[in-house]
Amino acid sequence: CAHPTPRRVHGIDNVVNGEEAWHAVRDKDYDLVLMDVQMPVMNGHDSTRAIRELPHPKNKIPIIALTASTLRNDIDACLASGMNGYVPKPFKPWQLISTMAELTGRKNNPPPPSSKKKKK
Repeated sequence: CAHPTPRRVHGIDNVVNGEEAWHAVRDKDYDLVLMDVQMPVMNGHDSTRAIRELPHPKNKIPIIALTASTLRNDIDACLASGMNGYVPKPFKPWQLISTMAELTGRKNNPPPPSSKKKKK
């Protein structure tokens, strides 16, 4: 028997560079930020540092780094610049959802899909 799950509607704003990301967080309220590390005008590290300089509570917004690099130094640089989490690209949807749930305190997300089929 399937039971309908309540869905929460989320708004998403897309920006093209780190400066716009900083302005967006400064001017609007968000639950979290997905921050690409390599952006024009202002990169993700500088944008994150600028967001962390905003007044409370805006400076406490969870920021998830999105980048193709999986080098330990690059991950450490993301965390050192003030990002709270890291999801390497390309990623599976459950990886992003899990990180978002963890950083926003909504840990009731489903587990990752199993690679094995259930036997009947």
